[in-house]
Amino acid sequence: MKRNVTKTSIIGIVLLLLMSASVVSAAVEFSGDATMVTTYVWRGVKQYSGPAMQGTAGFSAGAVSFGLWCSSVAFGDIEVESDPYIEIALPTGSVSTSIGATIYTYDFFDTFNDDADMEYEIFGTVGYGAVGLSAYFVPSQGSTENNLNESDYWVEVSGETSLMGADLSAVFGYGTYSSKWLATPKEDAVSTLALTAGKAVSDDISVSWTYSLGLDDDMENILWMGFSYGF
Repeated sequence: MKRNVTKTSIIGIVLLLLMSASVVSAAVEFSGDATMVTTYVWRGVKQYSGPAMQGTAGFSAGAVSFGLWCSSVAFGDIEVESDPYIEIALPTGSVSTSIGATIYTYDFFDTFNDDADMEYEIFGTVGYGAVGLSAYFVPSQGSTENNLNESDYWVEVSGETSLMGADLSAVFGYGTYSSKWLATPKEDAVSTLALTAGKAVSDDISVSWTYSLGLDDDMENILWMGFSYGF
């Protein structure tokens, strides 16, 4: 998840965040969570071996949500991944839709450094009841050793239900975004199926178990557990 983004691109995204927040007159609400996972897995690819501490601090004002997602990492001297995001809900009635953008960075506090490792992604979501569809697009942002295509994409189809007090979900993912992060990067798209079972221990605490099934020969099967506190 590393690429160089120009200062102009970053300034434009930051301005978009500020402008979107300023035009909303609704009261601002805050929410967040802190989660310990036994393995950091992103779109079917293990980021590194070992547990990770992750968390989100988010704000919402009317149709606009924005915030910061963080995770501990272990890439050489890099210890923290910080991903700011913004999402705007669209007025589409009973069908929930949204558009947004995320910046993936391992040195968020050094954003305007020419050597900053960053990558931005735009996305759109559609949901109806327990079924959802999400599409993510990573435009060309310069060269990187992992980038085999000028741009990358990732599509997810999800469904969820409840059974015997447990929350169950399944997410099928497909695209080139994850294939470029394999041990041996490839141009062709890969696919995964993530099955999750979660259980609320209290109003604020929950546990979950996820099994990511690699549907291509190059994708591995991964099982991990999460322990979350929401506020």
